[in-house]
Amino acid sequence: EFFPAVLLGLAGLALLLDGAEEGPHRGRAAAITGWAFAFGQFLIGLHWIVYPFMVDPGDHLWQLPLALTLLPAGLGLFGALGVLPALLARRPGMARLLLLAIGYSVAEWLRGHVLTGFPWNLPAYGWGASLAVLQGGALFGAYGLSFLTILFGVSLAELTRRRLVLPLAMLVLFAGLWGFGMLRLA
Repeated sequence: EFFPAVLLGLAGLALLLDGAEEGPHRGRAAAITGWAFAFGQFLIGLHWIVYPFMVDPGDHLWQLPLALTLLPAGLGLFGALGVLPALLARRPGMARLLLLAIGYSVAEWLRGHVLTGFPWNLPAYGWGASLAVLQGGALFGAYGLSFLTILFGVSLAELTRRRLVLPLAMLVLFAGLWGFGMLRLA
């Protein structure tokens, strides 16, 4: 429920992908970066998966390392897929961030639906500390709020270039969502 971590993590992903664009094997580097980001996200975010294996540890504890590593590794493939549209399009400035947000959001939707889906840890869930912002789900759904969260997070990468337009626009949008949510909760 510490939403700044979600936003700063996404900003870090955008900056890492900028570095991947400079290398000769940029597609591979970007896919590995996207995979590693998603792997880390799920390695931490799926900590709760430990508890079912502890119900009968004599029979199931041996499976725990597999669940803790293979599940996040497989889910990381969606992260690798999600970063490729922005890299392959090679658009400068805010366009690359929009493509990254769209690509990553589509990958999140696919993750939630392919092979019966696994919709845990959507970026929108990071707003759990703010029930008011979560009310944006009533307007956009979990995937729409996830898209806006991703766009807000990756827009923060623009601050390193002293570009304020997109981060400020996203801040105003989320302030509006918070206001809407406060009214809705009242």
